[in-house]
Amino acid sequence: MNKATVKDKLATIIIDKIDVDIRAVNDGARIVEDLGADSLAVIEILMEIEETFGMDITDGDAENLLTVGALLEYVNDNHKLGSEPTPAKGVTVPFDEVSIMGYLDSAIKDWRVKRDGTDNSDAKTLATHYVDAYQSVRVSLFGELLP
Repeated sequence: MNKATVKDKLATIIIDKIDVDIRAVNDGARIVEDLGADSLAVIEILMEIEETFGMDITDGDAENLLTVGALLEYVNDNHKLGSEPTPAKGVTVPFDEVSIMGYLDSAIKDWRVKRDGTDNSDAKTLATHYVDAYQSVRVSLFGELLP
């Protein structure tokens, strides 16, 4: 996400939480002293920033975010939007059609084996649900069932 977009979203959040003119929201404006935010408004602004930008603001960091410019710099340095997701260690995330279809086919076959290899009715029902769910995803993505 580029800095102009971040700045626009941040200004929108501030204006939404504090009844203030857009022209007053500039980098040097102090949130409490210049824009008139009370403690509740400050908390609401920080919570909205966390939600909007997919980030966590620690209490220690929040104490130093006194100006619009400080907020903007903090969000630009810490937001998670627009960055590539990092898979968990040891996890492979298939993105191409062949990999996805292969994964689904393997899962369907594995659950069919579990379903057909048990006499436990609960386990058989669970396995059937998994087969149906994976088949449904396969049909949604590729338009066909695994025979």
